[in-house]
Amino acid sequence: MMLARVAETLFSVARDLERAETTARLLEVTHAMELETGQTGSGDWETLLRILGDRDAFAADHRTIDGAAVGWHFTLSDENPGSIQAIVARARNRARTVRDRLSTEIWEALNGFYLQFADWDGSRMQREGVYSLSKVVRQRSYLLQGLIETTMRHDDHWTFLRLGRALERATLSSRLVGVRAGDLSQPAGANGEASVEQHRWESLLRAGFADEAYARTHPEISPRAVVRFLVLDERLPRSVAYALSMVEECQNSLIADLSMAPEAPPLQITRKARAYLHEGASAELMIDPAGYLHRIGDYCAEIETSIRTTCFAAAYRRPGGDWDAQAQGQSQN
Repeated sequence: MMLARVAETLFSVARDLERAETTARLLEVTHAMELETGQTGSGDWETLLRILGDRDAFAADHRTIDGAAVGWHFTLSDENPGSIQAIVARARNRARTVRDRLSTEIWEALNGFYLQFADWDGSRMQREGVYSLSKVVRQRSYLLQGLIETTMRHDDHWTFLRLGRALERATLSSRLVGVRAGDLSQPAGANGEASVEQHRWESLLRAGFADEAYARTHPEISPRAVVRFLVLDERLPRSVAYALSMVEECQNSLIADLSMAPEAPPLQITRKARAYLHEGASAELMIDPAGYLHRIGDYCAEIETSIRTTCFAAAYRRPGGDWDAQAQGQSQN
């Protein structure tokens, strides 16, 4: 039986790494969008702040919203706990406490990821820009994902890593599409900005790592088709539906390994979220996509709270047996 402290640490490390990668991708895509459209205003950068849930905190310390300020805020800022540098440092410090549960290759890659930020400062950021750093972050993230899959035994330690990554991905994907989908109510050609809107929908697909997959299955860019693809496609790894299915799959694996109680509360909430996702797909998603995806985000928050309560803060009774002594002893970890 895994210690509650270990399970929580692995879960949190995976969430940190997923958030760092997604933040880097969003910065990269928003920067490219600015270059492609020639629009250097605050609009797309403000959208990024809303997606990452940091608009109020940013506004408290900055007078203007632009690429340079937002880029620094989310990459190297020491004052922002949501900067990539801070997220990676947090993941590395957490992983250090469970090094014996990770392969040597994973630890070395994560430690190297953290140490690489020593080579970046304000002057280098000015010279090379956010794109170069974002690319490094994504490549390091892909390396770590591959090492987790190929160098760890696929037991409950590995499953908690997958669970953390899947839940963070479901949360961020629903927020990404939900914020942008609010524009569905606006005509694509309003104010003569049809080409800019086209770029924005293409950028949304790139942000969701789905531009090439979408192009293979759809003849043209349609806002509604883009939203449905990013939310409901069961074969797209970054879709909300795929991520939530992985969340459920991981919990079923933990139940099979006796690391989670059968029919545990987080599993029940996950099933409700998936049912809501598909039941409202044909109507509510198109009528009120932002509200629909906000509810999915609420479900994700409920799942996280329930996982922390069920797996990290309380023991459970094994089927047909007494309280597991180790689980009970570690229930306060």
